[in-house]
Amino acid sequence: IQIDCSHDDSSYPLMYWYQRKDESPSLTLIGFGYESSTQNYEDRFEERINITRESVLQGTLSSAVYFCGQGLLK
Repeated sequence: IQIDCSHDDSSYPLMYWYQRKDESPSLTLIGFGYESSTQNYEDRFEERINITRESVLQGTLSSAVYFCGQGLLK
């Protein structure tokens, strides 16, 4: 899965990513980072997701946790 995020104010250089589960109103921090630096991950998410920053205004969170497959019936 890939989630893109963008905004229009370059005076906010940090981008934060959060997880919210249906059964809870609270948010869990996944990771954060500046445009050109190494992104920072919370321990339990570090191996499961990838955060990239295309620019100070754009970022992407990618996860290999979800997938789809297809096949033929014979």
